[in-house]
Amino acid sequence: MRRLFYLVALTAIAILIFNACERTVEQTDSTDNDNNNSVYTEDESDYEWDSLNVTLIALNDDDVEVTGTGAAYSASQIVINTGGTYQINGELTNGQILVQATEDDTVKLILDNVDITCSTGPAIYVETSRRIIIILNENSDNYLADATSYANEELNGTIYSKSDLAFSGEGTLNVTGNYKDGIVSKDGLIFSSGTYVIDAVDDGIRGKDYLVINDGTYSINSDGDAIKSDNEEDGFGYILINTGTFTISSSGDGISAYSDLIIYDGMFDINCYSSRSSAKALKAGDLLQIEYGSFTLESVDDALHSNYDISINEGDFSIDSDDDGIHAENEIVIENATITINSSLEGIEAAYITVNDGTINVKANDDGFNATKGTGAASDDGSQLIVNGGTITVNMSGNDVDAMDSNGDITINGGIVNLNLPTSGMSEALDANGTITIGNDATVYENGEIYTGSSGGSGGGGRPGSGGR
Repeated sequence: MRRLFYLVALTAIAILIFNACERTVEQTDSTDNDNNNSVYTEDESDYEWDSLNVTLIALNDDDVEVTGTGAAYSASQIVINTGGTYQINGELTNGQILVQATEDDTVKLILDNVDITCSTGPAIYVETSRRIIIILNENSDNYLADATSYANEELNGTIYSKSDLAFSGEGTLNVTGNYKDGIVSKDGLIFSSGTYVIDAVDDGIRGKDYLVINDGTYSINSDGDAIKSDNEEDGFGYILINTGTFTISSSGDGISAYSDLIIYDGMFDINCYSSRSSAKALKAGDLLQIEYGSFTLESVDDALHSNYDISINEGDFSIDSDDDGIHAENEIVIENATITINSSLEGIEAAYITVNDGTINVKANDDGFNATKGTGAASDDGSQLIVNGGTITVNMSGNDVDAMDSNGDITINGGIVNLNLPTSGMSEALDANGTITIGNDATVYENGEIYTGSSGGSGGGGRPGSGGR
């Protein structure tokens, strides 16, 4: 599996912020921004610690022993009031770790077989600090659970931080979100490594300003969105995933970024089948960019969705969707990937679709490929469906369906295109409101025979862009 290091991450973040500032994104009021927006920063020294220079906190319900400075126990709370490193172990059946350091302090919490349940709020609450770093000690198995209702309803996560929050280590963290979310940062959120098992009644992981995942294993079961970043201000609300293993079952979206969602690598098994008709597997408000990875996606709405562009460079995709397999409001570019859409209403839909290479298999009940600006017009709206290479197979079912449909032009410059249609009904292999052009380097088949059709019928007006933020 490919691994990108901090320099790549920093470069990608700079690109994300630039892109978000360049594009116009709808702004709405936000009422839950407690601190100033946070800019991504990370260094390997963040996750280093000296075992000889720590404050030890041993939990045993009311018998809590603190060895060292910077922390005190009182009334079921371990209060940390200065920067430093704190190694914690043991069980607290009804209590909380409260961080009240200064805004210049960095606090490191080493979780070493910790089991904490809180009956009034978050199990770990970071009220003030410059930065909080949680390190899962090697081979440790840690459990955190919150209350079903909070004394302070402004808080909403088992781990809740008003400061930048980062995770690392070679242990396991089990988080139960009984009230709302599992892990919440009101600023930036970074995962460097570790194993995370999260069960939440709302969102699983939420980094407001940004969410960066460098590696790790994530098993998330959520009634809301599984992973999200949702700051609506320009330059924020983005997600960057360098690599990792993700197993997600969500009633909301699987991975959702208000602005950009960029994935460099990883293994993703995401199931978003629920009663919510808007649940999407991968969703971006601006750019959805995938460089590589393995994706098994199931969703009631679009499996891949962007309110702007989708860029797929490489990767292996298996998609089942009750709506579109891949949908962008503006443009989809596929450079080279193996994409199998096992079921969909429409397979691949955007105003501008370009396939440069790869192996694409689509099963659809409406249009296999649909280039449309969503106006529903019967005239040429300027949409473009372009195939430059690769092997494409489309299998359609229904009475009035089109394998490749454009409200503008269809241009097939190269590649092998296999279009399989029902033998009855008003279906078209190629249907365009503009022109259909097939180049000398392209081979197009309709139901196993060389395509000999004309410019097609009236063109699919296309549904208005489905979904949204």
